[in-house]
Amino acid sequence: MQLFEIKNDIVSFADETYLLKPFSAIIDRDKSKGKTIAKAELAAVFFFSDYKSDFSTILDEDEKLKLVKSYIIGMAEDWKPDKLFYDAVEFYKERQKTLSIKLLESARKGVDKISKYLENVDLDKVDKQGKLLFNAKQFSDTIKGAGDMTESLTKLEDQVKKEIQEKKNNFGSRNKNTFEDDLE
Repeated sequence: MQLFEIKNDIVSFADETYLLKPFSAIIDRDKSKGKTIAKAELAAVFFFSDYKSDFSTILDEDEKLKLVKSYIIGMAEDWKPDKLFYDAVEFYKERQKTLSIKLLESARKGVDKISKYLENVDLDKVDKQGKLLFNAKQFSDTIKGAGDMTESLTKLEDQVKKEIQEKKNNFGSRNKNTFEDDLE
């Protein structure tokens, strides 16, 4: 799904953005010249929601939104997400969901939990009876498996990218004709 197009170095809304209610609602409420607020909000929708976004690996949604907001040109510092924003986010996320993307999201969450576990393990910590709380062998095995986990995660990410590209090529993708940009 495309929200924007770039023609002659000018960012504008893709045609489908006007035709889908969650996005057109954001555009329609913006009364500013050039729809700069709507462009910023829809850019936030994209960077917050799209699997291919550079921010997609940030799992904490509050942190992700804060970062996205800080980098978007035209985004007011006091901007707060509202129902229209979250409706557009959910709509966008649902349009790109596939089984592979669901598996990838789950895998990323699992790897994040393992990473937090590794950060917080204290191999010297004991319970009331003096027994170690954490098993050093399990800790070591987890570290040994980390390479396999990241390799598997990378393969899954590559599979998702391939699937998205194939979907884009098969549905609704329009290739430009030679010199088409210069005809407008």
